[in-house]
Amino acid sequence: MRFSEEWFHSYKKKPKTRSKPADKAEGVASVKSVKASAWLTALTEVSVHAKALAALVKNPDLLAGKKEHYDQVRIFDHFHRNNRVIYDHLYAVPNGGFRLKKTAAAIEAEGAKRGVPDMCLEMPSGVYHGMRIEQKHGKRMPSEKQIEWMQRLKAQGFYVLLSFSPEETIRVTEQYAALEAGGVMPAHENDGFWSE
Repeated sequence: MRFSEEWFHSYKKKPKTRSKPADKAEGVASVKSVKASAWLTALTEVSVHAKALAALVKNPDLLAGKKEHYDQVRIFDHFHRNNRVIYDHLYAVPNGGFRLKKTAAAIEAEGAKRGVPDMCLEMPSGVYHGMRIEQKHGKRMPSEKQIEWMQRLKAQGFYVLLSFSPEETIRVTEQYAALEAGGVMPAHENDGFWSE
């Protein structure tokens, strides 16, 4: 794990800082102090991702049967800490997992579709409209529905990644985000598992 329980507790504590007194004439804080406060809050904020990883440090049994889940948590934690532009445009699609039949039917009625990739980066880069990521753990391979979706999205101008580790996803996502206008991503070693 990247951090210890002691680190998490020190990260969680907010530094004690003195803010400038509010402008008494208007009875409100100055624009400068509001901006500084927002910056400090963003700097000291403990994300839901960091909390989930801290819980995993305390109880490694949480990993059982949820390796793909924690891979995604690590990805979001990395971007929350290191690249807010990517983080702000990246989201997960909650399609997988066990659900009661009634809940599954309600979600399908709302438009959920089987096989949609796990993560979406709504950020055009190079020649692509955006990026879609199918995250797998170990040797698990994509289902037929997932392959159909990946092929369909690629044909529509999205960059699609099939990844087997959080480190790979982070590296390729950063490479994608750094593309210059008109740039194209190089072929990826996992493309052969799904791409025509």
